[in-house]
Amino acid sequence: MEGKKPEKKISMISDKKFLKFFDIEYEEGKHYFAVTRRDADKSFAVLSEKEAEISLPDAVTIVLVIRNSRKEEFLYLNYEYRYAAGMFLLSPPAGLIDKDEKMLCGQKLSKLLSENISKDEMIKKYEETVKDVFLSASVREIKEETGYDAGNGSFEILSNLMFSTPGMTDESNALIKCVIDVDDERIRGKNAPDGSELFGGCELLTKEAANETLKKGRDRYGNFYSIYTYCALQEFLKA
Repeated sequence: MEGKKPEKKISMISDKKFLKFFDIEYEEGKHYFAVTRRDADKSFAVLSEKEAEISLPDAVTIVLVIRNSRKEEFLYLNYEYRYAAGMFLLSPPAGLIDKDEKMLCGQKLSKLLSENISKDEMIKKYEETVKDVFLSASVREIKEETGYDAGNGSFEILSNLMFSTPGMTDESNALIKCVIDVDDERIRGKNAPDGSELFGGCELLTKEAANETLKKGRDRYGNFYSIYTYCALQEFLKA
């Protein structure tokens, strides 16, 4: 890749439970401020290119498709309150990868760095290693945020890692698609029976409704939505 990375000095400014605010001094007296969910030595700002290529994302976001007995498909989206945005945003089910999942998977990924293998082979092994973590996290988050049991769902990994807003944070998500077949009596689902997030209802969008939502760039209440909602709408309509 062309372009030279700047020499950087990184110092932590604020270290909270879920977010850390740090200072990247990229030239003497010149500073860039950013946020991470990671420990200082694990943020993407300090990782080598090789380490970044096999890094585990912070969370999973799920394109959840509900299919009824007549094989009609609906895209499930929550209205979840987002404190920074100050409103309930139409959102796909999502959640952080657990600490234990990160630790076990991280140990396996670290071993890849010492193996004398090609870049393509390393990426292939990475994808094999993270798959189970993504699926277990997705099943858990779907249950917590929707009430559906996705244990027998059909899963597809759409992206192993996507950055949300890399201009200010290295927060990242894996994008997973899950299709669940349900009885008509259970088609609606429930919001967060076990979770602690704040929800304000949900939507089961038909292809027509999803297409309208995508074109408007707003939900049915007139509010904007996130890039991950856009991705979920696009994936649902692509099928």
